[in-house]
Amino acid sequence: MNGELFRTVRKVNGLTQHEMAKRLRVSRSLVSKIEVDSRRVKPYIVTRLYIEFGEGNIAQIKRVISDQAK
Repeated sequence: MNGELFRTVRKVNGLTQHEMAKRLRVSRSLVSKIEVDSRRVKPYIVTRLYIEFGEGNIAQIKRVISDQAK
């Protein structure tokens, strides 16, 4: 998972970086660093992301990003 997907999941769900951090139980600065690809998304954060937002939601966002890149 890259920063673009992470940021898009947050924005599609109408969350600020602070709200996203709270839901994932991480700092807002970590959310910011992940979004600009200066920090990797660790497995425990990916797990929390899927729990919070659902696998289907994230898969759909991945497809949209992929389609836009074509």
